[in-house]
This record gives sequence, structure tokens and C-alpha cells, in this order.
Amino acid sequence: MTVYLQGLNTRIKALIKSPKIGCYATAAEIINTTREEGRPGISEGTISKRLRGNLEWPTTEWMALEDVAGSYPVSRYIATRRNEDTGDEAVVFTHLDTMREGTEASLAQAEAEGSEDPEAIIKAIEETDDVLRLAEAQKEALQSRLRSLNVTPLGRKPGAA
Repeated sequence: MTVYLQGLNTRIKALIKSPKIGCYATAAEIINTTREEGRPGISEGTISKRLRGNLEWPTTEWMALEDVAGSYPVSRYIATRRNEDTGDEAVVFTHLDTMREGTEASLAQAEAEGSEDPEAIIKAIEETDDVLRLAEAQKEALQSRLRSLNVTPLGRKPGAA
């Protein structure tokens, strides 16, 4: 399996394991509800074969999973790859990464707030750290971009970050 297909399968597997889908059975159900009438349904085994690279993923099926999950990692991956292939500037969707990480942190925090389970609390701390690291890196990138435009933000002195 090529590195590109491994990248696709990794992102699709993450979608399936996301809180909104959770397992192969739910993924199969989502896909089956989006299929044209009369087409045979797929099973958990078909999903497993696709994730191992034995079968290809029809675009309509991974798009259905993205729509249900409310996250678009496969679409972003393909858009970035297409731009790399054509030499265009890569499309960067950092706001989607922040939103995803923020949602994961919020869900973990909500679970930890009502729990005496140390694992739930540790997970909430780790998820919160992840979103803070991501936000700080993105803030630095935005500040660098603003400096490259030679623009002074309103209410700030020139040269101040």
C-alpha cells in the first residue's frame, strides 16, 4: 500500500473511532443508509478490508463518515496533496484543527468533571495540553504572517508582537 493510501486509511480509521461514530458497525450503518436503493450493504468485515488496503474506499462513503463526524480529515488530506502535486500553495485548515482539538478537550473535561476516575482526569489534562500547544503554535504562525505583511495591529505600537 502506498504512503498516500496509508494516509487516507489512517484518517478514515480515526473518523470511525471518533466519538460521533465509534465503531465499525456504526460506520457500516452510516454508509449503508447513504447507498443507492438496491445496492447491497456493507459489513464490518468490508470496512476492515478497506482499512487494511485490500479494497478501495468509494468517495461517497468516506464523505458520509466525515459528514456524520463533523470533521473532514480525508478531504483536507486530499486537498493538501492535490496542491502539492500542482505546485500551488498548500491549503491549510488550522482553524479546523483547533476546533477539533478544542472539542476533544471540552468533551474530556466534561467527562472528568463528573468522574472520580483518575484516567478520565488524566485524559482531560492531556487533551487540554494538546489544544493549548496547538493554539500557541498557531498563534505564533499568525503573528509571523502578520509581521510578513508589515501591518501593525490596531492599538499596538509598531514592532510589538
